Amino acid sequence: MSVVIPCYNAEQWLSQAIESVLEQTTPPAEIIVVDDGSTDASADVARRFGSRIIYVRQANHGSCAARNRGLRLTSGLLIQYMDADDLLHRRRLEILIEAWRAAPDAQFAVGGYRSFKTGEVGDEEISQGELTIREPQIVHDLLSVDYLPVTGLFRKSFLESLGPWNESLSRWVDLEFHARIAAHSRAPFPFVDLPLYGYRQHDGPRISSYNKAQTKLDEGLNSLEAARLQLESAGLIAEAGERYLFPCYIQLARGYASAGNRDKFVTLLRTASACTGREGFKYKAAAAEAFARMFGARMTAQLLNRFLPPP
Repeated sequence: MSVVIPCYNAEQWLSQAIESVLEQTTPPAEIIVVDDGSTDASADVARRFGSRIIYVRQANHGSCAARNRGLRLTSGLLIQYMDADDLLHRRRLEILIEAWRAAPDAQFAVGGYRSFKTGEVGDEEISQGELTIREPQIVHDLLSVDYLPVTGLFRKSFLESLGPWNESLSRWVDLEFHARIAAHSRAPFPFVDLPLYGYRQHDGPRISSYNKAQTKLDEGLNSLEAARLQLESAGLIAEAGERYLFPCYIQLARGYASAGNRDKFVTLLRTASACTGREGFKYKAAAAEAFARMFGARMTAQLLNRFLPPP
C-alpha cells in the first residue's frame, strides 16, 4: 500500500497527518509527500521524518498536479489519497483491507469520515478513538458516499484506468474525480460505516483552497460542469441531479449573488431548479430570480438565508 499526501502550506498540520499514517496497525509500504511549492515550513516538517517518508517538492501547480505526481511515484498496488491537514484513524487500513474480503473483486473499499474542528475535538480522539467494529455493507451507489477520493482505498490499476486528475481545475477538484469514478465503476464495493478518515475544518489554506473571489467561483463552476459531463456520459445524470449536483449549484448561485453577478446567479438558480423535483424550492427560486431582477443580486444575497435556505 502507498499513501499519497499532497501538501501546500500545511506546516501546522502535516506532522500530525504523517504520524497518523505511521501509527497504522497495518502500515503502508510507503508514504509519499508531494510539496506543491509551499512557502511556509512544510518542507522542514516533512524532512524531520527522514527515510520514513518519501518527500518531493515541485513548483506550485495545484493539488491535482501534486496528486498525479504522487501516484506516479508509488510502488504499492493499493493507494490511499490523504490531504495534509487531515488524519487517518490508526485502524483505517487494517479495517478496509479486511472489508475487501466481502467483495474481493471490488476496485476499492470505502470507510466513513468525521469532520472536526481543531480546538473542539482533539486529534487523538480522531486517530486513536475506540471503534465498535461493524460488518461491511455491500454498496452499489457511488454517489451516496461522501469525499470518495479520500475515504476510499483504491487499486492502483483502477486509478490509472481513470486517467490523471484534471490539472486545469483548482476548486472542487474532488467533485470531478468522484464523478469520474462513478462513471467508470458500476461494481458493488464494501463500505464500513465507521469514522476512519478525519476531515479537519479550519480557516487556514488547504491544498484545494477556496475564497469568495469571482475567479474561484468560476473555477468551482468549471469543476461542477466537468463533473456533470462525466455523469451525463455514463447516463447517471437523472439519479445524480438532486443529490449530487443540486447543492453545488445552489452554493455557487449564492456566491455569484454575493459577488453581484445577477446573470450567473439566475442561470445557476434555474439549473438547480431543473435538478430537483421539489415544487416548494421551484417557487422560492422563481421568487428569488424576480427579486434579483428588480433589486439586484447583492440585495438578494442578503435575503437568501431567509428566502432560500441552504439545501
